[in-house]
Amino acid sequence: MLACARIGAVHSVIFGGFSPEAVAGRIIDSNSRLVITSDEGVRAGRSIPLKKNVDDALKNPNVTSVEHVVVLKRTGGKIDWQEGRDLWWHDLVEQASDQHQAEEMNAEDPLFYSLHLRFYR
Repeated sequence: MLACARIGAVHSVIFGGFSPEAVAGRIIDSNSRLVITSDEGVRAGRSIPLKKNVDDALKNPNVTSVEHVVVLKRTGGKIDWQEGRDLWWHDLVEQASDQHQAEEMNAEDPLFYSLHLRFYR
């Protein structure tokens, strides 16, 4: 979250148990260009297919804004991969510099979206 603020990126954290439809709704509402997820999550000893839920959400024809999905390898579970769209977190971090200038922001600029409830138009 702090890294997003430092580069001027507006972020939204969503519940890992959301259905693909709920994930799609939040992507649409926020007009997200990037999704960061894990291959899987673990809750009560069971695997939760986080990347699969994102993939299914992105199949919604109204989701048109996402350019990349960054995936953290957490469990090493099998996932589908879309070349050109999906990127490994670990590869990006390995290539990244540790020197960054903070993005100058105005006090009124949004820091995050709280999309617990969907916006209805």
